[in-house]
Amino acid sequence: MGENLQLSKPLRPLAVLGVYLHSNRRNLEVSAQPSISRASISWFEDLEDVRRYPPQDTGASAWIFLFGASLVDAICWSQTRCFGVFREYYFTHPPFQGNSVIAVVGMLSDGCLQVLTPFLLHYLNSRLRHCKKSMILGLLLCILASLGAAFSAKTWQLLATQGVLYGIGGGCLTAGTYVFMAEWFDKRQTFAYGMVMSSSGIFGSFLPIVYIKALESYGQKITLIAHGIVVLILGCIALSCIRYRITPTKTTPKTSHNTTNTSNVNNRYSFIRRTSFYLLGLAVLIQAIVVSPPATYLPSFATDLGYSAMEGALAMGMFSLATAVGQIGGGIITDLRRSFDLTTLLSTTLSALAALLLWPEAKTIVAIIIFGSLYGLVSGSFSPQRPRFAAAVIMGDAFTRPPPSTSGSSDPSHGTPSMDPPPSRTDEDKEKILLVMGIYTATRGVGQVIGGFIGTALVNDNAKVDEGAYGLKKWTPLIIFVGGGMVLACAAGVANSVLVSVRKRRIVNEIR
Repeated sequence: MGENLQLSKPLRPLAVLGVYLHSNRRNLEVSAQPSISRASISWFEDLEDVRRYPPQDTGASAWIFLFGASLVDAICWSQTRCFGVFREYYFTHPPFQGNSVIAVVGMLSDGCLQVLTPFLLHYLNSRLRHCKKSMILGLLLCILASLGAAFSAKTWQLLATQGVLYGIGGGCLTAGTYVFMAEWFDKRQTFAYGMVMSSSGIFGSFLPIVYIKALESYGQKITLIAHGIVVLILGCIALSCIRYRITPTKTTPKTSHNTTNTSNVNNRYSFIRRTSFYLLGLAVLIQAIVVSPPATYLPSFATDLGYSAMEGALAMGMFSLATAVGQIGGGIITDLRRSFDLTTLLSTTLSALAALLLWPEAKTIVAIIIFGSLYGLVSGSFSPQRPRFAAAVIMGDAFTRPPPSTSGSSDPSHGTPSMDPPPSRTDEDKEKILLVMGIYTATRGVGQVIGGFIGTALVNDNAKVDEGAYGLKKWTPLIIFVGGGMVLACAAGVANSVLVSVRKRRIVNEIR
């Protein structure tokens, strides 16, 4: 026995260390846990975290969140998507009869919602515990706005309630949803945004008929009160489905950078020095200015041809449904191709052709429905691209590196450049992507407000309708404005694609 102990003496330190580690493995795991998760809780989760947190991009919890986020989007956008019906009713009934400024209400709501988004994202992204509270506040504001609009008898009151207040409430709801979306979806984020954005189109496919029936049967007051009640019910269901994937705590820092350090601040906003940031932002702005007028004025266009308000509402509903399909399709295509170039090019080009060629010749209700459906389908595919625009701006050359060699050579110059998957995003990258997406959302909101006022100026409600003329003559300026704007948005997108292509070639040449 002693001989055996003497032989094993050199191994005693290792044996003692093994016994210590085995007996204290639980304590070691617990003490190591915080440092691992704080370093990168999104991408370097240990085995305990994987068991504790629901997975991203898949699973029942992610789909339940997506359902709740879709209801939020329907609350925020469905009324403004259908505002063409409200506009036609307000314009033909007291107390707003003949008031052309009413057409701005829907676009004002859209604009306020989107302009507020980057400021709310900046606030909520570093204060995750306030996201749910912000959404509850937004829901209450939307309800109050609907009730206030029900009792509005003057133009400024309607602008303040159904326009500004509803937009602010929608902004609080939308910003919270964006922050949660960054937690629940990563690789399939464009698809997820497309699904969420399509919900307002799905609701908008039947709500115009419901609204016009309610307005004609019960009037403005009862219809908007009922709308407020429905918003309350849907909002409660939505908020019960939206929860944190990783519960924030008071002591858990959101980001690792110190905003008081000048160099860190400069790094955080380094995207403002990138040309792609401005080219893509220009495409977003121009497309937003011209995309909404067809939806706003489609019922009025049908009325000018002698069709009833119900038939105009039907055309509006088909437009909204087609927009929903386009948003889902645009998100899927972009995720599959890992590039937004083709989707952006097709969306803007086909929208311009539809506006310039189909809209002015739509002289029957069937032709109006066909135009509305095609225009909604192709123009709707543009909206889900904003998250991908923001990711491309922040990740920069990660989207333009050459593909790995497939011939067994380690030389990276083999092959041609392509849009490879970007490297893993850090928490700081994700925060900056959210910030840029918020800026683009605000840009879209500003564009829609500008487009609303321009559209009101271009449409002369007292002009005579000439059914034999291009665009009934009354609508010709608006049609040319929409078609020409889409061409300009396409040009901005193409310019960015050319810039990226040149950068790819330069990188490959430098490697060679």
